[in-house]
Amino acid sequence: MPRNSLRDAWKEAVVVAGLENFRVHDLRHVGLSLVAEAGASEKVVQQRAGHASATSTRRYMHTNARQHAEAVEKVDALVARLTQGSRFNAAKIANRDPR
Repeated sequence: MPRNSLRDAWKEAVVVAGLENFRVHDLRHVGLSLVAEAGASEKVVQQRAGHASATSTRRYMHTNARQHAEAVEKVDALVARLTQGSRFNAAKIANRDPR
């Protein structure tokens, strides 16, 4: 298929999908971002992308609200487990004057 035909077909597909300014390369970004969001390590994403360095890969390693919430839940569970049965008061320590 000639290059102009591919370009025209892509442009038409973008319009039909209701997207704006969506390039073919954006598919690569979306795909690698989904791999990262699914929990793949930075190294796995780097290898799948064929990047020589992790610097390029980090563009695909987005975080989202769900990941932040999961991290907070894990920390909460860890603190609860470590302080179970003690007189530890996280709120008191968090509000403590550092001086």
